[in-house]
Amino acid sequence: MATDQIQIRLLARHAQLVRALREAHIKTVARAGSRARLPELQLLAGEQAAARSARARVGHALREARLRAKQPHVATETAQSAAKPKTRRSRAGLLFLAAALTLVALGPREA
Repeated sequence: MATDQIQIRLLARHAQLVRALREAHIKTVARAGSRARLPELQLLAGEQAAARSARARVGHALREARLRAKQPHVATETAQSAAKPKTRRSRAGLLFLAAALTLVALGPREA
């Protein structure tokens, strides 16, 4: 009975890896590939290569993120200071638009 439970777990891990490969989500493939690294579980060469590649990519990304976190932050210019100052022309345009809307809203008067 114990061997049946082990076989079921091995099949479940293999199925998890196959589903992760089908969905092509790198973190899921790396996790499932890591769980499937057992001598009793015979994986196809393509499955082994995909799992190894996914684990390597996630590992590189983690190392790079940790290195970036240790670097000092560079101050960037804010969007507010980079905005153009309002000109007379744009103010005049807004005043004209407001006057036109007021005239349209009032409409022609009937006597």
